[in-house]
Amino acid sequence: MKARVLLMLAVITLLFGCNIKFSKDKWAFKDGTEYPYRPVMLRDLTKNYNIRGMKYTDLVKLIGLPESKGTDKRKNEFYYNIKTNYGWDNDIIGGVTLVIVLSKDSVVDDFKIHRYKR
Repeated sequence: MKARVLLMLAVITLLFGCNIKFSKDKWAFKDGTEYPYRPVMLRDLTKNYNIRGMKYTDLVKLIGLPESKGTDKRKNEFYYNIKTNYGWDNDIIGGVTLVIVLSKDSVVDDFKIHRYKR
């Protein structure tokens, strides 16, 4: 199943370039621990949808609940996993996360695309 999804994603990427239009269903699709469509839809989501200024409830209707949220000083941040990179021993070695920053009125104040390596 995973190989079939990855092959389909590779074909889509070749046909449409590295980016495809955002789709709520594809954004939510999870294959095991990965969201195979999120990396190729992220640009369309962040460029063509008015995320800044959106109410948190509207954001959740659009892209679903976040995988995690910040604590302490970052309690106004919410995190959506975009891509996780694994090493040869299945340890996480890096990835990409969409970070949503909310104002005190639960409105999206900003967003960041966080790339990390371990």
